[in-house]
Amino acid sequence: MEIADSVKKHTVDLSRVVLGDLSRLRFVIRFSNCPRIHNESVGEHSFYTALYSYFIAVGLRVQGHEIYIGQVLAKALMHDVDECLSGDFIRMFKHSNPELKQAIDQASAKFTKGMTRDISNSSTLADVYFADWEKAKLGREGKIVAFADYLSVLSYVAQEIELGNVRMRRQIPELKRFHSSFRSPDFKFLEEYVDQAEEVLKSLPEDKNECRKVPRHS
Repeated sequence: MEIADSVKKHTVDLSRVVLGDLSRLRFVIRFSNCPRIHNESVGEHSFYTALYSYFIAVGLRVQGHEIYIGQVLAKALMHDVDECLSGDFIRMFKHSNPELKQAIDQASAKFTKGMTRDISNSSTLADVYFADWEKAKLGREGKIVAFADYLSVLSYVAQEIELGNVRMRRQIPELKRFHSSFRSPDFKFLEEYVDQAEEVLKSLPEDKNECRKVPRHS
Protein backbone atom coordinates (compact mmCIF):
# COMPACT_ATOMS: atom_id res chain seq x y z
CA MET A 1 0.00 0.00 0.00
CA GLU A 2 2.85 2.34 0.78
CA ILE A 3 4.37 1.66 -2.62
CA ALA A 4 1.07 2.32 -4.38
CA ASP A 5 0.62 5.60 -2.54
CA SER A 6 4.18 6.64 -3.43
CA VAL A 7 3.61 5.88 -7.10
CA LYS A 8 0.33 7.77 -7.10
CA LYS A 9 2.12 10.90 -5.93
CA HIS A 10 4.27 10.83 -9.05
CA THR A 11 1.81 10.55 -11.91
CA VAL A 12 1.48 12.28 -15.25
CA ASP A 13 -1.80 13.77 -16.46
CA LEU A 14 -1.97 12.32 -19.96
CA SER A 15 -4.96 14.47 -20.89
CA ARG A 16 -2.72 17.51 -20.38
CA VAL A 17 0.07 15.92 -22.42
CA VAL A 18 -2.12 14.73 -25.30
CA LEU A 19 -4.76 17.47 -25.44
CA GLY A 20 -3.05 20.39 -23.71
CA ASP A 21 -0.63 23.11 -24.77
CA LEU A 22 2.00 20.69 -26.10
CA SER A 23 -0.30 19.68 -28.96
CA ARG A 24 0.14 23.18 -30.40
CA LEU A 25 3.72 22.37 -31.42
CA ARG A 26 2.44 20.76 -34.60
CA PHE A 27 0.83 24.05 -35.60
CA VAL A 28 3.62 26.54 -34.80
CA ILE A 29 5.38 27.24 -38.12
CA ARG A 30 9.08 28.04 -38.29
CA PHE A 31 10.66 30.51 -40.76
CA SER A 32 7.37 32.38 -40.60
CA ASN A 33 8.87 35.51 -42.24
CA CYS A 34 10.25 33.60 -45.25
CA PRO A 35 8.55 32.29 -48.40
CA ARG A 36 8.23 28.52 -47.98
CA ILE A 37 7.31 25.53 -50.12
CA HIS A 38 6.96 23.13 -47.20
CA ASN A 39 5.85 24.46 -43.82
CA GLU A 40 7.94 23.02 -41.00
CA SER A 41 6.32 22.98 -37.56
CA VAL A 42 8.18 23.19 -34.27
CA GLY A 43 7.05 19.63 -33.59
CA GLU A 44 8.64 18.44 -36.84
CA HIS A 45 11.82 20.38 -36.09
CA SER A 46 11.99 18.88 -32.59
CA PHE A 47 11.67 15.37 -34.00
CA TYR A 48 14.58 15.84 -36.38
CA THR A 49 16.66 17.49 -33.66
CA ALA A 50 16.07 14.43 -31.48
CA LEU A 51 16.76 12.02 -34.36
CA TYR A 52 20.05 13.68 -35.31
CA SER A 53 21.00 13.90 -31.63
CA TYR A 54 20.40 10.18 -31.25
CA PHE A 55 22.60 9.18 -34.20
CA ILE A 56 25.42 11.42 -33.04
CA ALA A 57 25.15 10.34 -29.39
CA VAL A 58 25.24 6.65 -30.25
CA GLY A 59 28.16 7.20 -32.61
CA LEU A 60 30.10 8.99 -29.88
CA ARG A 61 29.31 6.25 -27.35
CA VAL A 62 30.68 3.61 -29.72
CA GLN A 63 33.85 5.71 -30.07
CA GLY A 64 34.28 5.62 -26.30
CA HIS A 65 32.82 8.96 -25.24
CA GLU A 66 30.85 9.06 -22.01
CA ILE A 67 27.47 10.18 -23.31
CA TYR A 68 24.12 9.65 -21.60
CA ILE A 69 21.79 8.98 -24.51
CA GLY A 70 18.65 9.29 -22.40
CA GLN A 71 19.68 12.79 -21.35
CA VAL A 72 20.43 13.72 -24.94
CA LEU A 73 16.98 12.66 -26.11
CA ALA A 74 15.22 14.30 -23.17
CA LYS A 75 16.96 17.60 -23.84
CA ALA A 76 16.33 17.37 -27.59
CA LEU A 77 12.62 16.69 -27.19
CA MET A 78 12.16 19.45 -24.62
CA HIS A 79 14.39 22.17 -26.08
CA ASP A 80 11.60 24.09 -27.85
CA VAL A 81 8.47 23.12 -25.88
CA ASP A 82 8.08 26.71 -24.69
CA GLU A 83 7.18 27.66 -28.26
CA CYS A 84 3.81 25.93 -27.88
CA LEU A 85 2.99 28.99 -25.76
CA SER A 86 5.15 31.74 -27.26
CA GLY A 87 5.29 30.78 -30.92
CA ASP A 88 8.58 30.86 -32.84
CA PHE A 89 10.41 34.15 -32.31
CA ILE A 90 12.56 35.31 -35.22
CA ARG A 91 16.12 35.20 -33.91
CA MET A 92 17.08 38.63 -35.30
CA PHE A 93 14.19 40.19 -33.39
CA LYS A 94 14.80 38.27 -30.18
CA HIS A 95 18.50 39.13 -30.09
CA SER A 96 18.11 42.73 -31.23
CA ASN A 97 18.17 43.98 -27.64
CA PRO A 98 19.64 42.24 -24.54
CA GLU A 99 16.79 43.46 -22.37
CA LEU A 100 14.23 42.15 -24.84
CA LYS A 101 15.91 38.73 -24.94
CA GLN A 102 16.06 38.62 -21.16
CA ALA A 103 12.37 39.48 -20.90
CA ILE A 104 11.42 36.82 -23.46
CA ASP A 105 13.58 34.22 -21.69
CA GLN A 106 12.03 35.05 -18.33
CA ALA A 107 8.51 34.85 -19.72
CA SER A 108 9.29 31.55 -21.45
CA ALA A 109 10.66 30.11 -18.21
CA LYS A 110 7.61 31.25 -16.25
CA PHE A 111 5.10 29.72 -18.64
CA THR A 112 7.13 26.53 -19.22
CA LYS A 113 7.37 25.96 -15.47
CA GLY A 114 3.62 26.42 -15.18
CA MET A 115 3.02 23.97 -18.03
CA THR A 116 5.23 21.28 -16.47
CA ARG A 117 3.37 21.65 -13.19
CA ASP A 118 0.07 21.20 -15.02
CA ILE A 119 1.38 17.98 -16.58
CA SER A 120 2.25 16.30 -13.28
CA ASN A 121 0.89 16.44 -9.75
CA SER A 122 4.42 15.75 -8.56
CA SER A 123 6.72 18.72 -8.06
CA THR A 124 9.62 16.29 -8.43
CA LEU A 125 8.55 15.24 -11.93
CA ALA A 126 7.67 18.79 -12.91
CA ASP A 127 11.12 19.95 -11.86
CA VAL A 128 12.73 17.21 -13.98
CA TYR A 129 10.74 18.23 -17.05
CA PHE A 130 11.53 21.90 -16.52
CA ALA A 131 15.25 21.23 -16.00
CA ASP A 132 15.42 19.27 -19.26
CA TRP A 133 14.02 22.35 -21.02
CA GLU A 134 16.01 24.97 -19.11
CA LYS A 135 19.33 23.09 -19.47
CA ALA A 136 18.63 21.65 -22.92
CA LYS A 137 21.87 22.98 -24.40
CA LEU A 138 24.13 22.75 -21.35
CA GLY A 139 26.74 20.08 -20.70
CA ARG A 140 28.12 17.63 -23.21
CA GLU A 141 24.69 16.18 -23.94
CA GLY A 142 23.36 19.71 -24.44
CA LYS A 143 26.14 20.50 -26.90
CA ILE A 144 25.00 17.56 -29.00
CA VAL A 145 21.45 18.95 -28.96
CA ALA A 146 22.66 22.44 -29.89
CA PHE A 147 24.51 21.03 -32.90
CA ALA A 148 21.60 18.78 -33.90
CA ASP A 149 19.33 21.83 -33.66
CA TYR A 150 21.56 23.51 -36.25
CA LEU A 151 21.53 20.35 -38.41
CA SER A 152 17.75 20.46 -38.47
CA VAL A 153 17.89 24.03 -39.77
CA LEU A 154 20.52 23.06 -42.33
CA SER A 155 18.41 20.12 -43.49
CA TYR A 156 15.28 22.24 -43.87
CA VAL A 157 17.06 24.99 -45.82
CA ALA A 158 18.69 22.38 -48.08
CA GLN A 159 15.32 20.75 -48.71
CA GLU A 160 13.67 24.05 -49.59
CA ILE A 161 16.45 24.93 -52.04
CA GLU A 162 16.22 21.48 -53.63
CA LEU A 163 12.47 21.94 -54.06
CA GLY A 164 13.13 25.18 -55.95
CA ASN A 165 12.81 27.85 -53.27
CA VAL A 166 15.58 30.17 -54.48
CA ARG A 167 14.69 32.74 -51.81
CA MET A 168 15.87 30.29 -49.16
CA ARG A 169 19.42 30.75 -50.50
CA ARG A 170 19.45 34.00 -48.55
CA GLN A 171 19.74 31.91 -45.40
CA ILE A 172 23.18 30.57 -46.37
CA PRO A 173 25.34 33.47 -45.07
CA GLU A 174 23.68 33.27 -41.68
CA LEU A 175 23.98 29.49 -41.66
CA LYS A 176 27.72 29.93 -42.19
CA ARG A 177 27.90 32.23 -39.17
CA PHE A 178 25.82 29.74 -37.22
CA HIS A 179 28.17 26.94 -38.26
CA SER A 180 31.25 28.84 -37.13
CA SER A 181 29.95 28.81 -33.55
CA PHE A 182 30.62 25.08 -33.43
CA ARG A 183 34.35 25.61 -33.97
CA SER A 184 34.77 26.67 -30.33
CA PRO A 185 36.69 24.38 -27.92
CA ASP A 186 33.41 23.33 -26.25
CA PHE A 187 32.45 21.47 -29.41
CA LYS A 188 35.85 19.88 -30.07
CA PHE A 189 34.47 16.39 -29.34
CA LEU A 190 32.02 16.93 -32.24
CA GLU A 191 34.67 18.05 -34.71
CA GLU A 192 34.18 15.08 -37.05
CA TYR A 193 30.48 15.87 -37.38
CA VAL A 194 31.04 19.62 -37.66
CA ASP A 195 33.41 18.93 -40.58
CA GLN A 196 30.79 16.79 -42.30
CA ALA A 197 28.12 19.45 -41.81
CA GLU A 198 30.44 22.02 -43.35
CA GLU A 199 30.69 19.93 -46.51
CA VAL A 200 26.89 19.81 -46.72
CA LEU A 201 26.74 23.58 -46.21
CA LYS A 202 29.33 24.20 -48.91
CA SER A 203 27.25 22.20 -51.38
CA LEU A 204 24.32 24.61 -51.13
CA PRO A 205 24.04 27.39 -53.73
CA GLU A 206 24.27 30.86 -52.20
CA ASP A 207 22.49 33.97 -53.48
CA LYS A 208 25.48 36.24 -54.07
CA ASN A 209 23.26 39.24 -54.80
CA GLU A 210 21.51 39.13 -51.45
CA CYS A 211 23.03 41.59 -48.99
CA ARG A 212 20.30 41.78 -46.34
CA LYS A 213 21.05 40.05 -43.08
CA VAL A 214 18.65 37.16 -42.64
CA PRO A 215 17.67 35.91 -39.17
CA ARG A 216 18.55 32.41 -38.16
CA HIS A 217 16.24 30.09 -36.30
CA SER A 218 17.25 27.89 -33.38
